[in-house]
Amino acid sequence: MADNSITLKSLTDETATVAGYGVVFGDRDLDGETFTKDTELDLDLVPAKRVFYDHTMGNVKHSLGTVLKATVDDVGVWIEAELDRSRQYVAQVLKLIEAGALGWSSGSVPHLVRRDGGVIKAWPVVEFSLTPTPCEPRTLGIERIKAMAEADPEYKALLPQEPGEGSAGADEGRAEAASETTITEGKIMDPNEIKTLVAEAAKAAATEAVEAFKASLPPVTSGLTVTKDEAEHGFKSFGEQLAAIKRAAIMPSSVDPRLLAINEKAMKATGASETVGAEGGFLVQQDFAKEMLGRIYNTGEILRRVRQRPLGPGANGLVVNVINETSRATGSRFGGVRAYWLNEGGTLTKSKPAYRRFSLNLEKLIGLYYATDELLQDDIALSGEVGDSFVNELRFAAEDSIINGTGAGYPLGVLASGATVSVAKETGQAATGLVYQNLVKMWSRMWAPDRAEAVWFINQDVEPQLFQLYLAVGTGGVPAYMPANGLSQGPYSTLFGRPVIPVEYCPTLGTVGDVILANFSNYRWIDKAGIQAASSIHVQFTTDESTFRWVWRCNGAPFDVSALTPASGSSNTLGHFVTVATRA
Repeated sequence: MADNSITLKSLTDETATVAGYGVVFGDRDLDGETFTKDTELDLDLVPAKRVFYDHTMGNVKHSLGTVLKATVDDVGVWIEAELDRSRQYVAQVLKLIEAGALGWSSGSVPHLVRRDGGVIKAWPVVEFSLTPTPCEPRTLGIERIKAMAEADPEYKALLPQEPGEGSAGADEGRAEAASETTITEGKIMDPNEIKTLVAEAAKAAATEAVEAFKASLPPVTSGLTVTKDEAEHGFKSFGEQLAAIKRAAIMPSSVDPRLLAINEKAMKATGASETVGAEGGFLVQQDFAKEMLGRIYNTGEILRRVRQRPLGPGANGLVVNVINETSRATGSRFGGVRAYWLNEGGTLTKSKPAYRRFSLNLEKLIGLYYATDELLQDDIALSGEVGDSFVNELRFAAEDSIINGTGAGYPLGVLASGATVSVAKETGQAATGLVYQNLVKMWSRMWAPDRAEAVWFINQDVEPQLFQLYLAVGTGGVPAYMPANGLSQGPYSTLFGRPVIPVEYCPTLGTVGDVILANFSNYRWIDKAGIQAASSIHVQFTTDESTFRWVWRCNGAPFDVSALTPASGSSNTLGHFVTVATRA
């Protein structure tokens, strides 16, 4: 009998990597069903599979981590998963794994499952769970089953029969098969009885561990009364959580248990910035954080257009292979892909794309906010105050970096990117002017497939120039710029049919970047889906104010590193971001 128990491959302060067989081929499980090599598992249906405890059927509803890889071999589906050690209950789960009390179990979508008798024909895997009652007990491992058998002789039914045991006349092949499986074809015990025995023994250990963890949470002794229901459902308002963070800063030994439950992702820092310390650092409650990030993205004219990629637990950056395309000429498209017309009986010519590595590491966007003690007494007023100031400032700083960032410790902006195209000024053009020819040339340098989603971003100082632009027609002319709700009858002013949006991040009139034609779907933005808040009563002690520090881990950069050479025609390069050069 092979030992298919879960193994701990690596352990760090933040993560634990565990491995084992999530699906085992051959023989029948406790439901009397069999997985085979021909079972359609469709492991690519959900690319980023999560790991749960007991398929979320117990008290643990959130994921414990993510599956790093799932590969199929002769035994079954071997999986390696990364557990987030800062998540609630993971410490206890690791103890149960060490004791051999947990096995792997795969989860599917019922309407996609197909069965033929006792054989599973299709089982598209959408998640894997660590459970004390796996339907396939072989994932518990031999040692665990032997330990249960020592406690109760009836568990011997789970062990393989040794040669010579069982019914008379059993041939050598049957004995060999029995030695490699947990439950033989001729079952000694009814599968439902075995399943019940396993459930009672293993689930008791899991329940004990979970209850021990809950009992270890520190009580609140700062005068705040928190009922069990409140502790499980979190804070009623963002202001209430900020007040709790301040109390944690004053009395680190008396922390509201709701803060500990929310702090799913431990922060790795030193000194006064540690997770629970002199400044009381805690993650913002998930629903409040989602509301704040939603306001940041939805109210930002630039952030709402970038290509967002939230990062999951254990990830501190993004590394992907992207097509290395710098030219649209034949033989260079998509980094070298080529299509040929072929006569009958002709020889095929191979080609392949070229790739380059695109990587982004998370950076920190940090802000400080001062709140008077009077404001801290009013949860609703505090929530509104923070929402109106802090959220808007985070949005401003992020969007400004997308335009003007240098990439050194914060995002790389489009003005510093080598992929941005800059159109030369016209001969004799005024230093603080903008002419129609500038815009025509900018439009012609925007890669044609990008135009449908392109947007003009301008400094507000540019608007008077736009109102004076016109296209000469005979002895007269027509306006080039269509003001919003005027000639265009739309929410935005337009140029070439695309919106014109004034933003504060564009440099002043006459400077490169005062007008930017951009398609921000070609800008990658990553963030950690959570905002961390910490409080100190010492920074503004003399003014009777509490200081809140906010940390949002994020970063961004354009996908491309250079402009595109067109397939034919002009030698002028094309780009996803186009500006007009400084008119000094």
